[in-house]
Amino acid sequence: MLLRTDGLTTTLLEEIIGGPLAVEKQELPTVPAHEAESGLFKTLGLAEDELVGRRQSRLISAGHEVVSINRVHFPAYAAADVIPPPGVPIGQHLVDKNEALRREILFAGCDWWPLAKDIPCAHKEYVIQGRSGWRVHVSEYFNPKFVSVDPQPI
Repeated sequence: MLLRTDGLTTTLLEEIIGGPLAVEKQELPTVPAHEAESGLFKTLGLAEDELVGRRQSRLISAGHEVVSINRVHFPAYAAADVIPPPGVPIGQHLVDKNEALRREILFAGCDWWPLAKDIPCAHKEYVIQGRSGWRVHVSEYFNPKFVSVDPQPI
């Protein structure tokens, strides 16, 4: 269900673990679109010379365990709309601002857990279309301790 939904991932994860999650984030420097991950500038609808903002976050359980690792790419010009205040997940922030129009799932299946490259994990990638026309690419990796892994893509 977690990989198939186009709703708020954090809310579903809180249901799965039975408690609230804290957001630990790391802002990363902007990069020219052509230096971002392969083809990402096309996904975001940017020209190769435009800047891409980057953010990485972790959702942490009350027991201080990493439940998910999330990577977000967005047009740098949309940072004021996209970046949430401390402690707020990006999806909830966009809903609260009435900015998120829809989510388009690009991939849902199995990948490698970023904290242990030899352990498979559930992984989802999607694009959020903003009311102002920008697009945000989100990549979520779920700790296999909390979210079971199906080795077949959905």
